[in-house]
Amino acid sequence: MNRRSILAGVAFSSVVAGCTADQSSTPTCHLMHEVVGASDDYGDPIETYRYETLSDDARQAFDRALADGSYATTDQHLDPPEFRYWDTSTVYAVHFRSETHVLLTYTGAGCDDE
Repeated sequence: MNRRSILAGVAFSSVVAGCTADQSSTPTCHLMHEVVGASDDYGDPIETYRYETLSDDARQAFDRALADGSYATTDQHLDPPEFRYWDTSTVYAVHFRSETHVLLTYTGAGCDDE
């Protein structure tokens, strides 16, 4: 095999790899959850929940957001019936351990096309 054939093969492989990489780098939709100090900047909560009445998916999202301040997931199977995910923040109040926490849900990067 001559040098020109090898270079052509390497160039073709690079182009194919580049095209494949472009497709896999498409943004994935993020479902966002954020616990904030007060709802003053976001409006009144649309719903108030007691922690004990939340579905398992809602508890998982709330627990992670409460622990870290926020929680983002690309798991489209995480679908708590209590929460809505739009491009604007939706405000909820969650009563947990004698405190009421303000939870925001919204969509993040990559959700425009889904």
